[in-house]
Amino acid sequence: MAQLHQHSSQWELPQNFVRPIYDENRLNTALQALYPAVSNGLISTEHYHLLTTATQKIKKVMQNLEKVQNWGLIHGDLHEANYLFYNEQIRPIDFSRCGFGYYLYDIAQSIDHLIPELRTSFFAGYQTIRNLPANYLRITEGFSIMASLEVFAFHVNNPQQHQWLSDTVQYVAQKHIPKYLEDKSFLLDIY
Repeated sequence: MAQLHQHSSQWELPQNFVRPIYDENRLNTALQALYPAVSNGLISTEHYHLLTTATQKIKKVMQNLEKVQNWGLIHGDLHEANYLFYNEQIRPIDFSRCGFGYYLYDIAQSIDHLIPELRTSFFAGYQTIRNLPANYLRITEGFSIMASLEVFAFHVNNPQQHQWLSDTVQYVAQKHIPKYLEDKSFLLDIY
């Protein structure tokens, strides 16, 4: 991922290159898409309020994060199903969510798929190629919640995913968000 971000930061974009933007507007849209799930009982009012409060904090972090070193073209969905090994090299595939966003958001999308014991190694390996901001863990934790919100919004209109959605929102609202709002770390010890 660090190699991909390094390449992205130096790549000259073609004219009229248009991709999604993973920013405050996208975060607001994801949160708004979940509101009907409160009306139909999939998400409690309390959990939606926690998601809203976390969203406000994440937006403040985004506003304070310098874009020059931390923003660029990202994969947006780089997890174990979206890379292959070829001649001992990792090759990313499925660039359907590729867009413009914070590199730490891209990391959050990926790292959520790793067991907590591997996450420290991920960050260490990343930093052998590309530097991270001093407070990268806190920022990534916020982006992890943002990534969860996007997944929730994607599944909210699929009745086959409603039970999963209800259970997972409850889990994130109980395990991740309170720690995030209290400035306590969760990413390295909670799956």
